[in-house]
Amino acid sequence: MRKLWFLCCLAISLACSAQESPSLRVLEVDPPESATLSAQDYVSARVAFSAPAECVIFVRPYFKGAEVKKGISHPSPTYGSGSGEAFGWFQIDKPESVDGIHVKMIERRSQRVLAETEYPIALTFSGEPGTSRERAAWAIQLSDSQQQLFRTRAREAASRSGGVGSAFFGLGFMLVVITIFAAMFLWPAYAIYRWTGWWRIAAALPLFVIAVVVLRIIVDTHHDPTSHNLWPFEIVMFGGGGLVFMAALNIGRRFFGQTS
Repeated sequence: MRKLWFLCCLAISLACSAQESPSLRVLEVDPPESATLSAQDYVSARVAFSAPAECVIFVRPYFKGAEVKKGISHPSPTYGSGSGEAFGWFQIDKPESVDGIHVKMIERRSQRVLAETEYPIALTFSGEPGTSRERAAWAIQLSDSQQQLFRTRAREAASRSGGVGSAFFGLGFMLVVITIFAAMFLWPAYAIYRWTGWWRIAAALPLFVIAVVVLRIIVDTHHDPTSHNLWPFEIVMFGGGGLVFMAALNIGRRFFGQTS
């Protein structure tokens, strides 16, 4: 009896593990084969997935193993755990070639890559305006469904935000972020202009740090739009630290008699 109970538990455990194993599989691509596309044309992909947790799924063009950065690509809604289908698209408005479609699944909470897959395809984008090719019926239907999902979730988020009070709070917070951001560039820049010697070098440090932070946010979000969802807090954290550092430098200069 114990042996039977152990085997049942083991089977259930294995079944759950198999069910939760992350996976991706490209089901359809439009256009389905080699094609030359204009600047108005879209490439669409229908992807089957299995995810152990909430995730986002991105479809991106690749050429010779590197992501093609030209053009635009779709944002991703949040997909729930379990099995389902995802939809993605991209459009390239410059002369470019694409030899593969790269699909990536990222866990929503931890930003950890859960699964990746490649789909070979031969596409040439002319970069020239032209008459858009007719998209497949399934691509039109899934695109419309995805846009409706985005609109529905935007309305739900707005209704949960608490109305006018939350709007004023959000506006106030963004003003704080903008003020800190501007001060973190203007104060060190003024100090670099007025100060000399090691004081000038020290004043350049917070300016360098905030520039690196902003550059990292721009680069990371270009590769993954969800990588810095809390970027205003990053600006406040690093910018606030830089302002404290500048205040300490000013106190130090006064202590050592550096008044100019």
